[in-house]
Amino acid sequence: MKKISVRKIFLFLIINALNIYGQGIIKGTVTDSLSLEQLKGTEIILTGTNFNTVSNTDGEFYLTEIPAGEYVLQASYFGYKEKKYLVNVKSEETLSLDVVLLPNITNGNDMVLTDQVKSQAEEINLENKASIIKNVISGKKLQYMPEENIPIALSRLPGVSVLYKPFVPISSIPSTNDPFFNSLISDGFPIHDDPVSRILIRGLDSKFANITIDGIRIPTTSLKDKSTDLNIFRGKYLYNIELNKTIGSDEDADATAGSINLITGKAPDKRMIKAELLGNYNKLDNSKNQYNFAGNYGERFFNNLLGVQVDANAEKRIISSEYQKEDNLSTFSSVIVNSVSYRTLTTYFPGNISYTNAIRERYGANILLDFSTPDGGSIRFNNIFSKISTEYFSSEADSNTMVKKTSSSGSDSPSVHSFSYPTDHIFNDLKTERQVFLSSIEGNNYLLGFNVDWNAAFSESKNNNPFNFTIYSPGVFTSEEKAYVDYSQYNPSKNYGKEKTVSINIYKKYDISNEFSGKIKFGAKYRIISKLYDEHLYEERIPYYNQYIKLADGSLVRKDFSGTRFEGLVGIFSNNLFLSYFQDNPPGVRSLFDNYEIPLVSKDALHLWRQLNYSPYYLDNDADINSYSFTGSVSAGYVIHELNFGQSAIFITGLRIESEKNNYNGYYLDQFLPNKDFFYNGISQQTDMHHYNKTTILPNFRMILKPADFLNLRLAVYKTLIRPDYNARAPKYFKVSYLVSGRSSPYYWLIMGNPYLENADVWNYEFQTQFYGNDIGQFSINAFYKDIKGMQQATNGIQISGSNQIDTLGIHLSSFPFNDQFQVFGKSTVNFYSYYNSPEPTRIWGFEIEHRANFRYLPGLLKNITLNYNLTFLRSETWTFENKTIVASTVQNIIENEKHKISDMPEFFANVILGYDIYGFAFRISYFYQDEYPEPFNYNNYKFKKNKISRLDIAARQQILENISVYINLNNITNSKEEYSYWMDPGVPNQTYQAYGYGMNFDFGVRVDL
Repeated sequence: MKKISVRKIFLFLIINALNIYGQGIIKGTVTDSLSLEQLKGTEIILTGTNFNTVSNTDGEFYLTEIPAGEYVLQASYFGYKEKKYLVNVKSEETLSLDVVLLPNITNGNDMVLTDQVKSQAEEINLENKASIIKNVISGKKLQYMPEENIPIALSRLPGVSVLYKPFVPISSIPSTNDPFFNSLISDGFPIHDDPVSRILIRGLDSKFANITIDGIRIPTTSLKDKSTDLNIFRGKYLYNIELNKTIGSDEDADATAGSINLITGKAPDKRMIKAELLGNYNKLDNSKNQYNFAGNYGERFFNNLLGVQVDANAEKRIISSEYQKEDNLSTFSSVIVNSVSYRTLTTYFPGNISYTNAIRERYGANILLDFSTPDGGSIRFNNIFSKISTEYFSSEADSNTMVKKTSSSGSDSPSVHSFSYPTDHIFNDLKTERQVFLSSIEGNNYLLGFNVDWNAAFSESKNNNPFNFTIYSPGVFTSEEKAYVDYSQYNPSKNYGKEKTVSINIYKKYDISNEFSGKIKFGAKYRIISKLYDEHLYEERIPYYNQYIKLADGSLVRKDFSGTRFEGLVGIFSNNLFLSYFQDNPPGVRSLFDNYEIPLVSKDALHLWRQLNYSPYYLDNDADINSYSFTGSVSAGYVIHELNFGQSAIFITGLRIESEKNNYNGYYLDQFLPNKDFFYNGISQQTDMHHYNKTTILPNFRMILKPADFLNLRLAVYKTLIRPDYNARAPKYFKVSYLVSGRSSPYYWLIMGNPYLENADVWNYEFQTQFYGNDIGQFSINAFYKDIKGMQQATNGIQISGSNQIDTLGIHLSSFPFNDQFQVFGKSTVNFYSYYNSPEPTRIWGFEIEHRANFRYLPGLLKNITLNYNLTFLRSETWTFENKTIVASTVQNIIENEKHKISDMPEFFANVILGYDIYGFAFRISYFYQDEYPEPFNYNNYKFKKNKISRLDIAARQQILENISVYINLNNITNSKEEYSYWMDPGVPNQTYQAYGYGMNFDFGVRVDL
C-alpha cells in the first residue's frame, strides 16, 4: 500500500507540473500613484491561494499557470497602503493589470514621499520578500551617499567592514630589510587603487565572495589573489547593489563570504538624461586639482519594445596618504629550558615613515540594450568597460634616523633638528592600470509553461604595472647633503584574466491545492577561466656597470647625459651620485603627522634617470619566480525544490554538483643560489605544470516562516567551498641565501608553492528574524556560524629544519620534478614561505542587528527624519603553524599549531545614518565606528592590535530649480587614521607601531536631470 501511495503522489505531481492547459497569466507593473515611479519588491498575492510573486527591479510582476476563475489580487509595499483588485482569469489568456499604490499617510502629512524615504522603503521591501538573507542599497540612496567608491557604500551595511590601507612602499613590508626579497616572499607588495579597496564580509576577505554584474561574474583584478577591485566601478547610476549573505544552489559554490551583485536595470519608459559634475578638494595635499563627471541617458523606442541606456563617467581624484612605522620595537618571547619557561627580550625592525602622492583617474562606459519579447519576457545585451589608472610617488625615510621637527626655545616658529647618524631614503614611482570589460547577452523568457533564464558572457580583466621604479639612498655618517643614490630596482608586471560563461536556469510551478504548491528549478553552468601573471625583477647598481648601454641586438650605445641635470656623471662611483641631483632647487620637504620632515625628489628627475640608463640587454626577459599561468573550467548542475504552505511557510531544498579541472604552470630554479645577485645573472628558470581536478557535492536547505504579517523568520544550512589563490597552487620553487649587513652568517630562504593545496569545505548556518511595519520600520537580527575545514594558510616565514617538517604541512617535495637537496644550504634551518591546509577547523560566528525607520507619522518638522543604524559582533578562531624554541641539551626549533583569531577581522563595528529632507533640501550624516581588536599573526611573538577608529561623513543636496541640484559631500571630517599598536607585557603601555593617514576631502558640484 505504501508503494502505491508514493506512486500516486509522484504521478499527481508530474501531471500537475505538465498541465498548462486551462490556465491563465496575470502580468503588470506597480507604480507610485503620485510620482509614477516603478516600485521594486512589491508583494503580489492572489488571496486564498498559494499564487504569489514579487515585482522585479523594474516594478514588473508575472503570475503564470493560474486556473480560470475570479480572484482577489492583493498588492502590498512597505510605506504604502495595501491595494486589492478583483481579477477574472480566463483560460490561456494574459491579463494585463497596472497596479497603482498610494503612500501610507498619517497625521495629515504631505502625500509626496521624499527620495530618502522611498529608497528606504525600496530596500526594506526587497529584503523582506527575498528567499535568502540579503542586504540592499537602492539606487536612490547611492545618489545621496557622500562616498564615490562602492566599498565604502557597502561598509554601511551590517556585517561589512573595510581595510583602510593605502599604498605602502615595498620596503615597508616587515619581512626583510631588502626590497628584492619583500617582492618575492610577500607575493607582491600591497597595491590599493583606493585607501579602502578591500572589504571584509563577516570577517572574510572579499576574495571569498562572488562579484557579479547583473548576475554575470567578473574576473579577478588582483595581481595574485582572487579578489576583485570594486573601486573600478562607479556606483552613482546603478539601480541597486545587492549583498547576498545566503547562497542558493543556483549560485557558484565558492561564495563563502556571500555575493555582491551590481544591478544596472533597464531603460526607463520615458526619456531620461542625467549629468553630474563635481569638483574636489583634498586637504592632505591641499589641492583641488580634481574633477568628477558622470552622465546617464535612457529611452525606449518602438512602442517600448527596445530600450537603450548609456552611462559614462570620468574622474580624477587625489588619494594621497601618509604612513608611519615606529622603530626599535621590542617584545618578550618564550623559551622552554628543561620544562621551565624563560622570557627573553627581542628587538628588531627599523621603523620608517613615508608620504605617497597618489592620483587616480577612472573612466567607464556602459551600453545596455533590452528587448521586450512577445512572451512577456526580455532579452538584454550589456557591454561594460571601466578603467582605473593610478600613479603613486612615494618618499620614504628610515624613522630611526629621520629629520624630526622641533620647536625653537622661546619661539613658536619651528626649527629642524637632524640626528647625527645615517638616514636611509627610498623613492618609488609606481603606475598601475586596471581595466575590466564585460559583454553579455541574457534572457528571461517563458516556453511551454516553463520559465527560462539564460545567459552567455565574456569578461576580461587587465592589470598592468608598466612603470615600477625605485631608487635607494643609503645612510652616510656626514651630512644630509652627502646622501647619494646607491642602486635602483625595476619591477614591471602584468596580469590578464578572462572568463567565458554560459548558463541556463529552468523552473516550473505546480499546484497541489489552493493552499499547497511547489516549484522545481534546475539548471547548469559552464565557466572557462584563464589567468596570466608575468613579473620581472631587475636590480641595477650605480653607475650601471659602464659608460655604455648594450642594446638587444648587441650594439653598444654611449650613455648621453649632456644637457640634462645628470651631465658629467658617466663613469663616476656611486657614492658621488648625490641625492641632490634628483631634487629641485630648493629641495622639497614634506611634513608628516605634524611631527617629521621628509625629503622629496623630483618625479621628472627619476623618470629621466630611468630613461637615460635603460638597457634592454640587461633586463631579465624570462618570467620571474612569482610568474604563473592558470587555465581551468568549472561545470556545475543543480536542482532546487520549493514547497509552499500557503503564504505562511516555504521549504527549499537544493543540491549542486561542481566539477573543476585546473592547470597550473609555475617556475622554479633547480639549483641553490648562494647570493641573490645570481638571480639576475643568466640562471634560467624551469617550468612545471600541475593538474588539480575535483568534484564537490553541495547540499542546501532553507526555510522561511511568516507566522504574522509583520514577521519573517529565515533559516539556512548549506555547504560552500573556498578555492585557494591561483599563485598558491603554482608549482614554483626558489632557494637562496641572503647576507644582511652587519651579520656574520646569511639568512636562508625557501619560497615555494603547494600544488597539492586542497579546497576548503565550509558548512554555513544562518538564522534571521525580521519585524516590520509602517511605524517601526524594519528591525532585523541575523545570527550565523561558519565551520571551515582545511582553510588555506600561509607559513609567513616560519623556520624549518629538514624536509620532514615540510611534509608535515602537506607539501611533498618528492613530487617536484627534481631531486631537492634540502641540506645544500649548509645549515638545517631556513625561513620557509608557502601554503598549507590547516589540520584544525576555522570557525567564524556572529550577530548583526539593524533598524531602519522614518518618522512620517510624527507631527511637524520631525516627520522629515529618516534613521538607519546597525551593529555587528564577530568572533573567530583559526589555527596556524608557528615556531617554538626548546632548549634542553641542545637547542631545538619545533613547529606547533597555535590557535588565533582571524587576521584583520574587527569584532565590533557600527553605523549610524541620519537623514533629513525639507523643501528640496536633503541632508545625510553618516558615522562609522570600529572597535580595537588584536592582530593574531605576528613576527617573533609580537602582540599587535588594531586601534579603534571612527569616521564622520556628511552629504547635502539642494534643489535650486526643477531639474537642477547642487551638492556638497564632506568625507572623513574627523581626519581618521588607521593605527596599529603593540605591547610587550602586562602593565607595559601600548605603543603605536604603524599608522595610515589619508586626510579629509570634500566634493562640490551640480546635477542636472532632464
